[in-house]
Amino acid sequence: MTDAKREKLSEALRWALELTTNPAMAAADWLARDIDPSRTGAVELLSDSSVSLETLNKAKDAFKTMRIVGEHAVDRRLGGRLYLAAIAAGIVHHHERISAQSDGALLKALREFIRDDSMPEQLREIADFAYLSIQNSVSNNHQDAQDD
Repeated sequence: MTDAKREKLSEALRWALELTTNPAMAAADWLARDIDPSRTGAVELLSDSSVSLETLNKAKDAFKTMRIVGEHAVDRRLGGRLYLAAIAAGIVHHHERISAQSDGALLKALREFIRDDSMPEQLREIADFAYLSIQNSVSNNHQDAQDD
């Protein structure tokens, strides 16, 4: 067996194992690898600061779709969390908002995300930084309005 065939077989076995242990995350990882084949999965895609804003937008759209059309509730819930993580990554890594969600809606969702122990620590840290960034922006805007 050639090395290339071994690698393809190893990849297929890894995907099969992921599918049996955490089907929702396996689906998210497949989406992430489809968006950026150089990434191993969703957590790496969303936590790497070198990922472009364009790629984060693609991830946001893909995970939004997963949130809406996921087969099971756990798929839809994870899709929603990863959709939010993509928005948070845009804020943290690029200082850009890739969502039209209100500050209040984002702050509420990020607060819930940060408390969700089922989500990977790297993504909860990004959510925490995004939360602080939005909160600081809201406070600064409020202070500016008072100064006028």
